[in-house]
Amino acid sequence: RVEEVAGDDSDRRAAAAILSLIVYLVLLLLMVQAANGVAIEKANRISEVLLAVVKPTALFFGKVVGVALVGLAGLAAGAIPVIVKVVVGGDLPAGLGPAIAGGLPWIVLGLALYLTTAGALGALVERQEDAGSVLAPLSILLIATYIVAQSSTDGTFGVVLAIFPFTAPIVMPSRIALGIATAPEIAASLVIGVVTVVVVVRLGAAMYRRGIVQTGRRLRIGEVLRSP
Repeated sequence: RVEEVAGDDSDRRAAAAILSLIVYLVLLLLMVQAANGVAIEKANRISEVLLAVVKPTALFFGKVVGVALVGLAGLAAGAIPVIVKVVVGGDLPAGLGPAIAGGLPWIVLGLALYLTTAGALGALVERQEDAGSVLAPLSILLIATYIVAQSSTDGTFGVVLAIFPFTAPIVMPSRIALGIATAPEIAASLVIGVVTVVVVVRLGAAMYRRGIVQTGRRLRIGEVLRSP
């Protein structure tokens, strides 16, 4: 008598790898787009014209939300073949469907965290060419998370990464795909993520409001936060 043990394990790992790669690429590309957009408006003095008729917070979050919607639209378009396959009776890799549905809140939280932070950092530079350097720490964190997640998602360190707000958008959907995410872990990750988004949104809006009007040199985060 032969009993199959963890027969869908390879499918689940494939689903986790695919999903983490997609989330990683979307966050990386969109945060660069958000920072570059803010930097271009500041360098060309377009923001000064817009700020005459629009409040800084409305201008800032309009850009962040716009870039995020473009990213979500791209994800939705990419999901069309998957949906069609399911409708016509095709099979998906085990864990992919639940991971996409269950991981959506973390994808949204990731977009809010990374795009808000990137947009605020973009307001610190004087030229568009400097946007890449100011984004370097955020990019390194995102790249390192993706690399580490490929081998540590199902370990103890994976639990930590799934709870930490800036790494959870990549790791938590993968853990859901593998079927190893627990209810307390999911709840803790969501609560901490939402609280972090609230804090980052407030700090990002303050940095943008103060940094977008200061020209002539590259600004530091500390001096922008201390300025009135």
